[in-house]
Amino acid sequence: MARSSMTMRAYVQRSTVAKDAYRNPLPPSWSALSTTSGFFWSEASDEVINNKTVIVERLKGFLPVGTDITAADRLEKVTDRNGTTIFAGDLEVLSVQRIKTHLEVVVRKAE
Repeated sequence: MARSSMTMRAYVQRSTVAKDAYRNPLPPSWSALSTTSGFFWSEASDEVINNKTVIVERLKGFLPVGTDITAADRLEKVTDRNGTTIFAGDLEVLSVQRIKTHLEVVVRKAE
């Protein structure tokens, strides 16, 4: 995907997990890692859960190759170039797949 098509900004956060005196993990502390260009959209599909049909929304996006992002990261928000928030809230990165010309990420609202 051409870099000129990446008209949005993704605010990437990374968890810094510490351990207490007994080596038990403490709750994650999220800190800003980077802001990168990208393009995000949502897809909706019908799924049957417990004999009920529900609409499930998935957010997908393209990021430039070389972006420092993993499935353990999350996005704070996604904005357009003017700073208007497109997708708000903590978005958990489910997968990162490298395509020849870009990275494709799948995210969902963090619980």
